[in-house]
Amino acid sequence: MGGRGTSSPVAKYTVRAGSGTLPPGQGREDEEKEPVTAAAEGETIAAASSVDTAAASVDTAERPQSEQVSASAVSDQASIAPATPAQNESELPYVTIINQETALGGAIYPFLEQTGRAWAVVSHDLENATTYPRSGTFGMSRPTLRYVKDGKIEDVFVDGMSTEQFLAKTGLQLGMDKGGFVLSKRLSRVMRPYFASGSFDSGTVNIRYLEQDETQKKVWDGAGLISRAMVERLIIPDGTPPAKRAELLREIAQCKRIEFTVMTERGQDKGHAIVSDNLDADFVLPMDTKKEVKLINGQTWVGVNFVHAHDDMRIDIQSLINLHPFFSEKQYAQWLENEGNLFAHAVESGQVDAAMQRIDPFATMEDVEAWHLREYFASGGHAMWSASVTRNLMNQHLKRLNETTLEKMRLPIPGGRYYVLPVGVGQAAGFKHDIPRGQVRIDAEYGTAWVNDEDWVAMQDSPAGKGIRDILGGADNDDALWVHPFTDHDGEQKMLCWRSPNQAREYIVLKPALGSRMLAWETVNGEVTFPPGDSRTLFARTDTVDRAYLDLIDPNSATGLGKGKPYSIEVVDETIERAKANGGGLGMYCNLLMLSKALYGGLPKNPPAPLEDFIDSTVKKGADVSKGRDWCYDASQKIIASGRAVPHLLVQRLSASKRDKATVPLTVRRTNYTSKTR
Repeated sequence: MGGRGTSSPVAKYTVRAGSGTLPPGQGREDEEKEPVTAAAEGETIAAASSVDTAAASVDTAERPQSEQVSASAVSDQASIAPATPAQNESELPYVTIINQETALGGAIYPFLEQTGRAWAVVSHDLENATTYPRSGTFGMSRPTLRYVKDGKIEDVFVDGMSTEQFLAKTGLQLGMDKGGFVLSKRLSRVMRPYFASGSFDSGTVNIRYLEQDETQKKVWDGAGLISRAMVERLIIPDGTPPAKRAELLREIAQCKRIEFTVMTERGQDKGHAIVSDNLDADFVLPMDTKKEVKLINGQTWVGVNFVHAHDDMRIDIQSLINLHPFFSEKQYAQWLENEGNLFAHAVESGQVDAAMQRIDPFATMEDVEAWHLREYFASGGHAMWSASVTRNLMNQHLKRLNETTLEKMRLPIPGGRYYVLPVGVGQAAGFKHDIPRGQVRIDAEYGTAWVNDEDWVAMQDSPAGKGIRDILGGADNDDALWVHPFTDHDGEQKMLCWRSPNQAREYIVLKPALGSRMLAWETVNGEVTFPPGDSRTLFARTDTVDRAYLDLIDPNSATGLGKGKPYSIEVVDETIERAKANGGGLGMYCNLLMLSKALYGGLPKNPPAPLEDFIDSTVKKGADVSKGRDWCYDASQKIIASGRAVPHLLVQRLSASKRDKATVPLTVRRTNYTSKTR
């Protein structure tokens, strides 16, 4: 389950090197990025360049063919590949490099900092892999670690350290029992920046694991509890700026929900945890420890990120298409006009914070500090005192409308984004409320959409006995939901909930529980709660429809991929080859599903496989998706051959060449939004 997770919180703090063009985006950003067109700008997906074979063939010391490589099984004297002459940087592929000089706002990579040496994380494209050595890799021709993440190769260099030496120093143990895709997923969890983390003697961290039946395991999937005292023991890095440190201290004292990763000799526990002030242990967790990465040095390592809900929403193009005609064009136009009026009102009234939030509701402290008008407003300046300031603000608003709102159809609608959780987990932490069946409680304090435990496993109205977790495409308890409040045709107040990315029919409609946050929509004339909607216009829910899939993704094709072998750079290269072969398959399929819904009003009669199979194969299991990708090519050609007009914003999502796309008639051509809002 899962696989629709979040990207690194510091993706924008990167150093770019190399002369190659910027590779197309993969995955999504904080659960909001829409699928990308998988085909390259050229004719088809080109044959991938391979990882440097010279680096892969470097001699290494012989070691036993055990199932795992660990600190206890290696020697500190393991050989390091000799440096080779530096290459011409201008001829090397584009890469992204994060190192100790990268501005991470105070966050650190804990396991890399433990080495006491210089380090660098080099991210490069599967289809255009770089070779080494190159600038920033300390003259090393072979990385210390290698794994796959979000359609990229992640190479970790620790100055002068081999894989074996790094594992010995950090106490990490890597297992390939489930292959390179699963191990990569586990490694990426610890090879990321943290603002709050700590290593403790194992005997000083009390983890209580729950004995559960199958239903309870489903309720607690991806969830846990953590004590406030444990959160308070975590360390904020020394280099954290004062303002950020103050923010983190407030989070530690007040947070109610966090994302956690725990490393022990058992393995890796991860998910979202409710913070309790009266817990009889440091952690209460389900017995779902991941064995692929262990910490065997007598320490327990804990890292957390603070998660937040949002009371505003911009619908992505995939959801816009999949939920049509529930949301009408007239509604989108009205909500867009409402936002424009609010922005103009904020500028006219001098409400700078409100204006900034209308430009970017997710603006960070770093964004605000870097804003060139910050000093003007901080010194008491009014937006209307200077024509240039007024023009600057309005231009930023219009720029956002053209580049994001209209170009990508990220339209503002009433609602918010909250993390889902069955209420039984919260009650174990002291949450005092109950959630009746068929209802949801939107809770700003916890940043949570609380649902009924039984509904999570099996909805009362599901003819197939499916629960919320299944209907939403295999959700677990670290997933966020988009929540839209509306008044239904029968006069009842309800909440439409879905995940992103999603497939048409993947949604639930619940009633707001007593005490639920209303998610009011702000206008210049006051707040609007529960605008009109009609659930009868929604597609039939996925659990109410039988669909004949072609089953083009064979789960048995995930065999091999380094399973059972000792971890090494060469073994991970097997995973990279499969990732290349699967490259773009998930994005292509999402695009074709959108095109089918937009052009024909429904999903294909016989899709190649469920969307979740594509997701799992791409980010978790590594099953071969090439037949599904071929289906996407064939379906695109059929659309083109039909002569059917395609919306301008969707034509680029066809899996076809530029030449073929140019022959497709368009329904609407884009025009820039330039009208005045007031």
